Amino acid sequence: MIKNPALRIIVAILVGEILLVLLTTVAQEVLVDGVYIEHSSVSDLILGGTATLLAGAISGYVAGYISLKSKVPLIVISLLITIETIYLITANKTDGPIWFDVVSALALIFSVCFGYKLAQNKRD
Repeated sequence: MIKNPALRIIVAILVGEILLVLLTTVAQEVLVDGVYIEHSSVSDLILGGTATLLAGAISGYVAGYISLKSKVPLIVISLLITIETIYLITANKTDGPIWFDVVSALALIFSVCFGYKLAQNKRD
């Protein structure tokens, strides 16, 4: 177990973000062939969207478990999601409406927060 609080925070950020990237990739590229509001079937939207939210909750839970009481990893992971979304929209890397990308990012942040809170409550 890592005893240094600063190191725990760094590890929580790294592990949480790596898990988020890996699990959302599985959710959106392996389980379904992308999640696009204009091109995906309803079943792909539901499956890919649900799996993405589960990925967020799992990564948030693990980061929250590692970090103990600190909210720094949650803030950093949420900022990274926000920065990535802004980049994808401004660089025209998305082909759907902006509202879909924004709502998707907000839902992912919410799911990370949910998992994080579950881990924090379990520790109390």
